[in-house]
Amino acid sequence: MWLSLSGAILCTVVMFLICWITALLTLILILALYLIIVYRKPDVNWGSTAQAQTYRSALEAVQGLNHVEEHVKNYQPQILVLTGLPSARPALIDFASLISKNISLLICGHITKVKVPDTLRKSLYDKARHYLSVHKIKAFYNHVDEDEFDVGAKALLQCSGMGKLKPNLLMMGYKTSWTQATRQELQMYFNVIHMVLDNYKSMCILRVRGGFDYSSVLADTDVVLAKSGVTTPSESLSRNVSASQFSHASSSSDSVTSVHTSPHLNHETNKHHQHHDGKHLHLHGSEHLHNGGDGKTNNNLSKVHPVPAFPAPIIVAKKSKQDLYK
Repeated sequence: MWLSLSGAILCTVVMFLICWITALLTLILILALYLIIVYRKPDVNWGSTAQAQTYRSALEAVQGLNHVEEHVKNYQPQILVLTGLPSARPALIDFASLISKNISLLICGHITKVKVPDTLRKSLYDKARHYLSVHKIKAFYNHVDEDEFDVGAKALLQCSGMGKLKPNLLMMGYKTSWTQATRQELQMYFNVIHMVLDNYKSMCILRVRGGFDYSSVLADTDVVLAKSGVTTPSESLSRNVSASQFSHASSSSDSVTSVHTSPHLNHETNKHHQHHDGKHLHLHGSEHLHNGGDGKTNNNLSKVHPVPAFPAPIIVAKKSKQDLYK
């Protein structure tokens, strides 16, 4: 800093020694421009050298990781969790955050079947970053659109991150509606499992009684959608539809609920009441857990389906909602 100041003073002195008239006019012009900017106070991000240095340091650190050999002592679980919008499935993102402990990579994957315009995409990114910041979760948000569930999950797993900062573990929710799902839905769900194992990655399926989808309670992205004015191929968005429900909207009026869709449009008006810590949470409409791979929420908490035989060893973590929020 002092070296730069000394250089500036020396340059000013040299300017006056060469031609004091030109130097004086130059200083007056620069001062006038400075006063104009201060008076108008434009809303402009001028940036700073500290920001540039932060970017350069991060880039050098990531490049330096390429020369670090993997070892059990420096192993970190780098998780790609299929949450959709983080605010739609707080239990899933909280459980993943407990594993990463804010010291390893955590990426929230969001898959949408329909095409999302740039304005809405930016709004989704802003909302995800805001949620993660408020809840002090150190994670990244990644979004792909116009993909089926299995194709989108493969794209996220293979393209997320860079260098050594890439996911080595994929986490998604347990599909509670597997007994009512169609063969195609089950095929896509198991395709994701096979894809993860074929890529020599770890697999984690989290099962919580009652499911994960709280988009109708916690997600306030209906305001974002209302401003965007986005419509699905078949019909306009209803007034109370959140962005997480829009994310895997059906492309036809007689669509079938599928596992590859993230919370999707539904016009049912049934209300389910769930008691939690002395408070009543009102869950409006059906609760579909799609882009987490967990299917439709089972509202009958006393009914537990047997776990189907998976084609490969899988970690199934069981934890109740009450345990997650104690």
